[in-house]
Amino acid sequence: MDQKEKKLLNNLKIILKTKKEAITILNNYFKGGVGKSKLSSMFAYIADKFNLKVLMIDKDLQGTLTKDLAKTFKFNDPRKNFYEGLKNGNLTTSIVHLTENLDLIPATFDLMLLPKLTRSWTFENESKLLSELLKPIKKNYDLIIIDTVPTPSVYTNNAIVASDYVMIPLQAEEESTNNIQNYISYLLDLQEQFNPNLDMVGFVPYLVNTSSSTIKANLEELYSEHKEDNLVFKNIIKRSNRISTWSKNGITENKGYDKKVLSMYEKVFLEMIERIIHLEEEK
Repeated sequence: MDQKEKKLLNNLKIILKTKKEAITILNNYFKGGVGKSKLSSMFAYIADKFNLKVLMIDKDLQGTLTKDLAKTFKFNDPRKNFYEGLKNGNLTTSIVHLTENLDLIPATFDLMLLPKLTRSWTFENESKLLSELLKPIKKNYDLIIIDTVPTPSVYTNNAIVASDYVMIPLQAEEESTNNIQNYISYLLDLQEQFNPNLDMVGFVPYLVNTSSSTIKANLEELYSEHKEDNLVFKNIIKRSNRISTWSKNGITENKGYDKKVLSMYEKVFLEMIERIIHLEEEK
C-alpha cells in the first residue's frame, strides 16, 4: 500500500470516528449478469486486506455472494438464518465470522418468505425493516456492504432504505446503459419517501471488453453523458479469465495475473472510498 492509499484510508477512519457507525453501501443495478455479486465479494476480500471492519450482507435469493466468499473463506452456518433474523427482529445471531475483520450475513432461500411476512405491513414499515435492524449493529463496523436482487422488490427496497450510498456496476453495453434513468428514478422515489440522505457513489464500468470497438464507443458515450456530474468511475474492471477462476476456486494472490487483476478491483475500491470521503465532507 502506497502513501496515497494509506492517507485515503486514514481519512476514512477519521470520518468513521466522527460518525461512530458504519457507512452502508449498496451494490446494485436492475440488470442481472453485470457482476455486482463478484464486485461485492472482491470488495470483501480487499476491505479485509486493508484492515477495515466490514459486514457483508447477502440479500439475493441466489446467494452468489455467499457462495463466492465460501470459496475463499471457510465458515459455518449462522445460529439463525437471515430470514429468521428478520422475522425475529434480531440480526446478531445471523452473522458469521470469516476473519478477524470480515463478517457475513449469508443468503438463505428462506428469504423467499419475506414478502409473505410483510404482506400486511405498511409500505414504510416493510421498506425500513433492514434499516431498523442494522441500527444496533452499525457501531461494530467501518463498512456494511449489501448485495441484493437486480429487480424492484421488497429485498431491493429494504437495501436502498438501509444504505448511505449506492454504487452501480454496469456493462458498457446498450442494454445495460439504457436502464440507468429508470434505476435512478427508482432510487430517488425511495430517497424522497424514506431515506433523504441517500447518495450515489457512481457507475462502475464492469467486465469491459476493451478490444470491442462497440464497447469502447458505448463507454466513451457514457463518460460524455456524465461529464458534468462525474458519476462514472475513472477506474474500470476489464474482462479477465482470472475472475472466472476465482469464482470456481477462491481468490488467490500467488498465481499468474493474480496481482494484476486484483489491482483493478483495488483501484475501484479505493476510488469508491475517495468518492465517499468527498461526499461525506460535503455534508
